[in-house]
This record gives sequence, C-alpha cells and structure tokens, in this order.
Amino acid sequence: MVRKLEIEALKSDLASVRGLIARRTPETDPIGFLQYSSRAEQIERQLEEVESLPENKASLAVYFAGAPVQGSRGIAAGFAGKAVNLFQELVSKQFATLERGAMANVGPVPLRGNSDLLLTNVARGSFGVILEEAESNDSLTESELRVAVAKVAQDIEGTAQVDATAFEEMLGEVDARYFATLSQLFKLFDESNATVRLVESQNDISLDSQAVHRGRERTDAAIVNDDDNIRFSGRLFLLPAARKFELKVIGTGESIHGNVSSEFTRAHLERVGVEEIVNRDWMVRLKSRSITRQNGTTQVRHTLMGLVETVRTDAT
Repeated sequence: MVRKLEIEALKSDLASVRGLIARRTPETDPIGFLQYSSRAEQIERQLEEVESLPENKASLAVYFAGAPVQGSRGIAAGFAGKAVNLFQELVSKQFATLERGAMANVGPVPLRGNSDLLLTNVARGSFGVILEEAESNDSLTESELRVAVAKVAQDIEGTAQVDATAFEEMLGEVDARYFATLSQLFKLFDESNATVRLVESQNDISLDSQAVHRGRERTDAAIVNDDDNIRFSGRLFLLPAARKFELKVIGTGESIHGNVSSEFTRAHLERVGVEEIVNRDWMVRLKSRSITRQNGTTQVRHTLMGLVETVRTDAT
C-alpha cells in the first residue's frame, strides 16, 4: 500500500479510538476503557513501524472521479481498463528509458516484464486502484521501478500545472513514445470528463477538470521532431551533477549547450571518468529536438548522446 495512505488511515483509526476512550473512564466502563486503550496502543505501534520503514518499492494510488464514476457503485469498466493500461505503459516506457536509454521508434518496449505493476487493492475512500511493485522485486535501496513511477507522477503533475515551466523542461528531454502515451492519457481523461488524484510516496496530486483540459491542450499542441545523429566538433565542458554540457564549436566559436543523456553517462562518464573527457576537443554526437509550442513558437534543444572521436587541432 502507498505509505502516505497507510499512515493517513492509521491516524484516522487512532483518532476514532481516542474519541471513544475520551467518553469513558476506568470507573464508568472499565472493560471498554481497557479494550480501547489497548487498541490505541496497538495502532500507535503500527504507526511508528510504518513511519520508520524505508520506501524502496514502487506504489501508486489512482483515484478517479467525474463522469465515469457512478457514486460508490462503480466505474465504467472500459474507462478504468484504458486508464490503468496507460499508466502501466507510462511506467514501462520510463523504466526502459532509465535502464536502456532512448527507445526505438517502433517495436516492443524493452524490459517490459521487469516493470509490470500489480493491481493489489481498491483505494479507500473513493473509487480507485492501488498499483504496486511485485513483492518478488526485493531491494534494500530505492528500486529503479520506484524512480520510474515517481517520474511518471511528476510528469503528469507538471503537464497540467498552470505554470508551464515543468512541462517545457520535460519536452526538452522526454522520450517521444513516452510523450505520445502521456498525450493519450490526458485525451482519455478530457474526453471522458474524468478527474484524477494520484498519491505516490509523499506526493498527493489532484487534477480537476481545468487541469486535465490544460494538460490535454498542451500535449495535443506540442510538436516534437528529433534528429538523433547531429555531429559537431569542439571543446567539451561538462557539469556531471547537473547533467549539462557545453560545446565550443571549432571554427565558429558558437556555443552549444544542453543536457547529458543517460546513455552518455553510462558509456563514458562511469567508465573513464570526467577528467578524461572535459576540456578536450571532440567530435560529438548530439540529438537535436525541435519543439513547436501552443503559441506557434519553435525552440531547439540539444542532448549529448556520445563521443565519436578526438579532434586534433594543429598549432599555427
């Protein structure tokens, strides 16, 4: 279960039990007072235990409201099935990107079996579902799947916020297939007149109808075109902690800057170290992304994908 929801449920139970204790004394109701006091101590121990446990595995609670939900009776099966499937697709594609880097434009999603979530419960208090990482995925540290789920929740929130900053940042680096699925999710919510609440770790995200429609308009309007094989030669500088690069192009002095891809980090930085790469002349491979926004303006962003070869500049 999502720890935040479990803690909230235990605190609610504890408050109810303490309310029952407050209406009793050892003299007026000795048995009831003893039973409820014992129950309160039990809940307090459970609460301490849950709060002390590390959150290493992925979990996500998804609450639905709006037209697809018919009171407390149920939810339209077609809508619920599509929504859960799209959430799983987003998690699988984000997980694949974290583990393998950019996906091919077509074909199976890599490592799909490693990123499947289990639908373990119906969310308490409204109609929704709990999606969790399989118990077989034991981890003493934060799992990659939990990182992927957190990123999905963050991207959904950023897409629908009034401030478009997070959405603009995501557009600069998001995988094209992942973005297409994100667009499908907002389209489903908007066309179904649905609202949603997501609870992941300590993040509690609510998207009302306006936020859903805003996200749908943004994802529909954004046009993303990639060229994965742009090559430039120049002096390379890196900020590994921020995953940023700058390239001073030989001959023109032009400065190209942008993000460093996870593929580059794995292939180069983790293998040979930063000191062997920076402040030297390289031919590099970049991904150039052209982004057309809702207002029609276009921006180009660059991502450092790899090193092609060193460049020798002869002294004059």
